[in-house]
Amino acid sequence: MGSNGIAKYLENHGIHKIARQNGKNPLFDASLIRRIIQNPVYCDKIAYGRRRTEKVHGTRNDYRQVYKDDYLLVDGLHEALVSEEVWEQAQIKVAAQAKKYEKVNSPKGEKIHLLSGVLRCPVCGAGMYGNKSIKHRKDGTKYSDYFYYGCKHRNMTRGHKCDYRKQVSETKWDGAVVEVLRKLVSNKKFAGMKREKS
Repeated sequence: MGSNGIAKYLENHGIHKIARQNGKNPLFDASLIRRIIQNPVYCDKIAYGRRRTEKVHGTRNDYRQVYKDDYLLVDGLHEALVSEEVWEQAQIKVAAQAKKYEKVNSPKGEKIHLLSGVLRCPVCGAGMYGNKSIKHRKDGTKYSDYFYYGCKHRNMTRGHKCDYRKQVSETKWDGAVVEVLRKLVSNKKFAGMKREKS
């Protein structure tokens, strides 16, 4: 099912998390599901030294948490919710789904999405991101690629759900912004203001 599938299943069946501390979002998200599955406390174990804080290289006061592979795992005094075998199987499943794909070289014709994060969703107000739709005809040939902006919460990312499904054409929006910028730059008042500031 995967962590995204579990999050959607819980949301569809009306199972919400208890809002505590600063968390106001009642929905489970994929990263929280993964953290729950990877937590050994549910199989009657206590972990020591799973995380350590390390300094971010090249910064002055920035630190981040890093997970370690070798940590101490001891039996707890509490009752287990799942058996150790089930927990081990879940770890294998999570590790198998955790593969990250890295781009080695960007293709020459790669599209730059100018307004990613700048455009806002009209329903939930979250940033919209640039994406590409690739469709094939029945004979196997490709339609021309369609670039669009979509709401980042439409797939329930980070536990937020949005019903805005419209895919806004990237060419139309980018063209409108370029037109506004051209008019702004050609305005004599704007040019005078820029000279005064510089």
